[in-house]
Amino acid sequence: MIGDELLATQLKLGVDLLQSDLLDQAETIFNEILTDIKDEPNALNYLGLISHRRGDLHQAYELIKKSLKSDDSNFFAYFNLGKILLQAGKPREAAVCFKESINRKGDSSDVWFFLSTSLYSIGDYQEALESIRKAIDLNPSYDGAYINLGNMLREQGAIEEAIESYKKAIELSPDCADAYSNLGAAFKDKGDIYKSIESFKIAIQLDPGFVTAYINLGVALKEHGKFEEAIANHKKAIELNPNYVDGYSNLGNALKAQG
Repeated sequence: MIGDELLATQLKLGVDLLQSDLLDQAETIFNEILTDIKDEPNALNYLGLISHRRGDLHQAYELIKKSLKSDDSNFFAYFNLGKILLQAGKPREAAVCFKESINRKGDSSDVWFFLSTSLYSIGDYQEALESIRKAIDLNPSYDGAYINLGNMLREQGAIEEAIESYKKAIELSPDCADAYSNLGAAFKDKGDIYKSIESFKIAIQLDPGFVTAYINLGVALKEHGKFEEAIANHKKAIELNPNYVDGYSNLGNALKAQG
């Protein structure tokens, strides 16, 4: 049986390969570890991550569950299991895993972020807001958390707070098209059509392939009476994604408004 030092070296090599997206080589390393140490929890967890990366959620779930059966003290394994369950459309079960992860190590902003996402999905809005704010407290530079916080606040009708959250995300990541697009939606909710249009245009400048931003810009332009521009943006969205249903629906609305 390999010793602790050699095990640590092999695990590090496997993780380095995994992080470099060399999945086959990483898989070989972790399987070699399991040949020497049956049910070694870290190797099982990382094999689960490889299966997840390949899109095999069932295999990923089974491997990480087996890892936790061998050692249930690993916060990272619970975090990974939660992400798999969330992706599989099981937010309630995912939230349980994220909380188990936090019980073992409560200072990971990513775990709090994903916990907030799962809680919001099951309608536990207050705890979701508390969790996303905890993620920000742990990592004040977490731009994605500010975007999610803004989305939650906007859906709850707290538009001014949502706008401030999106602005903070932009301050942290000035090239973030998602933040500008969501800011545009918040300005539209507020009734500030000029700032809404401006924000959507910046989002498109940052990401010329941003289909949703073209749609939202088109809707805002239609409401502002700029039908030709609205139609052009909806057509661009359809050009980028011919199967995007909202593109055709909104193009029809703009054409109808134009007469």
